[in-house]
Amino acid sequence: MRAEKAIRTQLLAASAVTAVVADRIWPAQLPQGTAYPAIVITHISTVPLPTLDAFSAFGLMRSRVQVTVLANDYATQKALLDAVQQACNFQRGTFNGVKVNSTTRDLIGPDLRDDDRSVYLQSVDFLVVFVEP
Repeated sequence: MRAEKAIRTQLLAASAVTAVVADRIWPAQLPQGTAYPAIVITHISTVPLPTLDAFSAFGLMRSRVQVTVLANDYATQKALLDAVQQACNFQRGTFNGVKVNSTTRDLIGPDLRDDDRSVYLQSVDFLVVFVEP
């Protein structure tokens, strides 16, 4: 949960993101009835990274976090995805108590459309390297 918390903090700090979604940034699943545009953050995986000192008080972890943007139209979907990438890519520092060594963009998913919900969506994955005490 540390990596997702760091990503959410980065997104909430980005005025280009909050101007579009306000605080509609949710973990794992979008609550029913949430207005679009919105963002869902999903943890995909976490792996420990090798360290030089096996007796160190901390370890480095690398998590894959997927950020999915949902919007009423294609133009908003693309603009929001760009804002998300700007907000998170190449970030480092302490975010909501999580010491992040690096946040880098990895995969960008396909353009999708859910006709039943009348929503456009697309995801981008970030690799977050952080310190785990």
